Amino acid sequence: MNDGTPDIARASADTAPAPAVTPGIERRDDQTPVGVRTLAGSLLAQVLEEPARFSFDAAVEIIRRAHASRDVSDAVQFKTPPGLATPASDVLSVKARGDGRHDVTTAFSGLTGHGGTMPRPYTALVDEEHRKRSPALSAFMEVLAQRGMAQFAEAGAKYHPHRQHEDPRLRPEKSAFARALFALTGYESDRDRQRLAISPLQLLYFSGTFASWPRSSERLASLLREWLATNVQIEQFSGVWRTLDPDQQSALPAPGRDGQFSQLGVDAAIGQQTWDVNTRINIVIGPLSYTDFESLLPDKKRLQEALGVVAAYLDDQAEAAVTLSVKSNDVPDARIGEARLGWTSWLGISGGREDDVFDVVFDSAALAAAQA
Repeated sequence: MNDGTPDIARASADTAPAPAVTPGIERRDDQTPVGVRTLAGSLLAQVLEEPARFSFDAAVEIIRRAHASRDVSDAVQFKTPPGLATPASDVLSVKARGDGRHDVTTAFSGLTGHGGTMPRPYTALVDEEHRKRSPALSAFMEVLAQRGMAQFAEAGAKYHPHRQHEDPRLRPEKSAFARALFALTGYESDRDRQRLAISPLQLLYFSGTFASWPRSSERLASLLREWLATNVQIEQFSGVWRTLDPDQQSALPAPGRDGQFSQLGVDAAIGQQTWDVNTRINIVIGPLSYTDFESLLPDKKRLQEALGVVAAYLDDQAEAAVTLSVKSNDVPDARIGEARLGWTSWLGISGGREDDVFDVVFDSAALAAAQA
């Protein structure tokens, strides 16, 4: 390999369209990612004209994609040149065949030739037949070597994660590389991922954030900013009243009954509720335009997806409340038949509002219970 050898990964990055904010790969009915054929077609002309500039793996992958084939053998017929001359490159020539396949001549592997695995007398015999203008023996050796060469070409994907991810025979989330990323996120098994409200591809897209420990409010805020494409702040230690079960409430000793949780300053609590500031955060989204605000109301899919991201990231370690902020100049006055109590029911203010509103708060646990 030389420094001028094109890399299929770099070519893909330069030619393919930019990814969307949320992950996903659009696919055709034949499971070939959109854009792959166009990319392969533009590079195929270069492979045919200057095969020596491409590595073996890159050349075979481009031809396979242009052929829209799942198997290398369906797209490529491998050839071995006669003689023992040291090859100048991995790929010596690429020629199109009448049946849509391509002949790829390579000298670093095969049964005969410079890199052949059989004893040298076989190469000498093939050379002698070529001098007699009889390619039959050489063609027979190439038929025997075809399967091994095809398997060698497919094995190259094992050490090229980007090729595994784009392999049309696999869903992107089923590749070995994807499984490694899932393991880093903490959701390696299919059962763990099935209970999430986000798709496997979306989890892969944010795998770097999910794999970072410890989990922090800044990372969660950064994740949500990219997901929602708007300003997001995380308020930690957002308190909430918790109802105590009867067997957890403080009680003084009495005849026939022992006291419990009655040590002042240690475990005593007056009443049936306690203020908990350790297990809840408040996610402040905005200020938003009224249109964006409506798209994040509880009956919209956008908020449900965002809460799915939060639940996956927190993994039951904390609950979350969501505060939606609306820009002051976008707050509508309540109108009969249009206002939704507790959601969009603001009373008008003479002279207009000067400050953004932050009074629309939803509890993620309550929303999840309502949807169950």
